[in-house]
Amino acid sequence: MEHQVSESTLLTYLTTGCLLEALVAKKSLEGYTHIIIDEVHERDEDTDFLLLVVRKFLRHTRTTTKVFLMSVTFDADKFGQYFNSPVIGNFPFTSKRPFRNAPIIEVEHGEPHDIRVYYSEHLQKLEFLGGV
Repeated sequence: MEHQVSESTLLTYLTTGCLLEALVAKKSLEGYTHIIIDEVHERDEDTDFLLLVVRKFLRHTRTTTKVFLMSVTFDADKFGQYFNSPVIGNFPFTSKRPFRNAPIIEVEHGEPHDIRVYYSEHLQKLEFLGGV
């Protein structure tokens, strides 16, 4: 549960609250190539504020950050409309203003995968047998 990132870090897992805190402190999406927010249907305070902050930063900056919202049960069209908006800024002509689209990608339901549970005492036996 300690902050363990460096300049060579490629992927960082954060709770919704920690990501929200980091973005608010940074005041931009700079440094983030992708943000994946899972279980957005849960609609707690952190998730709602995170979506608000991410949307604001997407609209007010020229970032190339890709944002993925994931859920099995949320209204994708409603969230798509929320994020589908023009960028705000000093553009000479309204027609030249970039527009951020929010495509919806649906994944077909498949068969669940088998889950294997390993405990630490089993890992030594697995390594001895040649791997997992």
